[in-house]
Parts: sequence; structure tokens; C-alpha cells
Amino acid sequence: MGDEPFEIKFNGTDWASYGFKLVKDGVQGIDEMRQVRPDIEWVPGRDEPYYFGAFLGEKHIAVTGLVKATTRANLVSYLGSIKTNLQTSLTEARQLLFGDSLDYYQAVYDGTFSVQFIGSGLTSTAAIISVGFLITADRWVTS
Repeated sequence: MGDEPFEIKFNGTDWASYGFKLVKDGVQGIDEMRQVRPDIEWVPGRDEPYYFGAFLGEKHIAVTGLVKATTRANLVSYLGSIKTNLQTSLTEARQLLFGDSLDYYQAVYDGTFSVQFIGSGLTSTAAIISVGFLITADRWVTS
């Protein structure tokens, strides 16, 4: 791992540790959420505005990536670990970050988890997965 930037982090877990890498155009639905003007406020005693984030209502996004392992057993373990990480948000929203940005989304796993093995389903060491999230707040800045 080292100093490599992560591609997706959910509830504090970098999915690269599970062999996950976003595919091209692997995040669907984010662009339609972006607002022209971010929500900012001038806080008394500050020389610059402070960004508080924007409440967006319910927005769904899909994240698609490749999970690659050295063995079939590792692949199954990685997929299970991703599911376990997702289940941490079944009762409340968690932080979802993309890239090495400090901005994060408040997200809940929406139950969508599809797996397509590459090659034989019995011996494959790689799979394409798609995961769904329900976004409740856009672009909060970590402190």
C-alpha cells in the first residue's frame, strides 16, 4: 500500500486493501448531484467562508470496480470483507470518499451488490463488482 492514493474508502476502510480498483467510469450518478454553487457560509471571526456541505435528499449512485486476488480463496475473502464493510451502514450513514479528496459523502449501502467473475466461476481470481449507495449529503470536508 504505502503512500498510494486510495480510490474508494467507505467507513474508514480503503477498498484497495481488498484488491479493489475502480473501472473506467466506475462511479455513476455523482455528476447529477453536483451543484453549481457549493453551500458556503461566512462564519463570524473568519476571513474566509466555511463549507458546510449540502443536503441533497436521496440520491443513488453505483460504484463498479475490479477485485483482483492471487488465489480464488483470497478473492472470496476480499468479496466477503467488502460486504462486511458495507453492512456497517445498514443503520446509519457512513463516510464515502473517492480518490484522495478530503471531501466526502454521507452514504448508506442500498443493498445492491452484484458480482461477475472473470473467467471460470470456480477458479477465477478476479471479479467485476457493482455496489449501490444512497447518498444523503454531498461534499462534506474532513477536518
